[in-house]
This record gives sequence, C-alpha cells and structure tokens, in this order.
Amino acid sequence: MPLAQLTQRDTPYYVFVVRGDGVRSTNYPNPFGFDVTFTCISTVEPPVGPTLTNCKVVRVSGGKFVLQVNGVGFKPNDTIVLLNGQPCRKNKYPSRFIVPSDGSTTRINCSGGLKRLLPAVVTTRNTSDGVVSTNSLNCDF
Repeated sequence: MPLAQLTQRDTPYYVFVVRGDGVRSTNYPNPFGFDVTFTCISTVEPPVGPTLTNCKVVRVSGGKFVLQVNGVGFKPNDTIVLLNGQPCRKNKYPSRFIVPSDGSTTRINCSGGLKRLLPAVVTTRNTSDGVVSTNSLNCDF
C-alpha cells in the first residue's frame, strides 16, 4: 500500500520491505524478530508572522514624527509595532496600502513619543494570536 493511502491517524502500521520486482523480501515477523512500526501523526505548522522590509521616520504636517514600518502580512487593526519590545502608542493602517486580495496591509504608521523611543529595534506582534514578525529592523531618525 502506498504511504499516501495511509489515512488513519494515531494507528500503528507494520512495515515490510518490498524488492524492486514487487516481491516482499521479509515476512512478518521478519527474520530478525524486530517489529517495525510507524504511526501517522498530523503536524500543525506554527503560523508565520509578518516580514518587515524597511522603516523610516518622516515628519508630517504639524511637525509630528511618524515611523513608517513597511512589510508583508500585517493585519489591519491587529498587528502592532513594537519598539524595543514596547507597543507603539498609536498604530495606524493607511488604506492605500491594504492588499485587496487578502485584506492585509504593507504599512503601519507608528506615532507618539518617538523622539524618546528611537533608536529602537522594531518588531511587530498580532494582538489576536501573539504571532510576532519573522525578523526585526533597527530604526533611527
């Protein structure tokens, strides 16, 4: 039976060696007296977090500083920017960076007290499931 046809999870299966010509070369129990078994188990892949590509500080109208964090896989109103592990005071998700096909965004704007927080190591975290970004960036003025 091909392995692809083994669908029962957590069930032991016995293994026989089959030669290239299709003849079973070991009988059960095999000549050495060993029982060779394996069990199919399902594995759950951990969720992959967003990937950060770059960050820069810009000054917007009114003189306020905004840290623009760009990347892939940000979830609007869920993914937050962390500066040295601390949540950014204000996270905004500009609508023009929303990806229509999956609803993710490629930019988060972080503001509030940046002068005293930068330079910093920037990461992100999803508040819904705790998944963190796959990488970090060093950001400064």
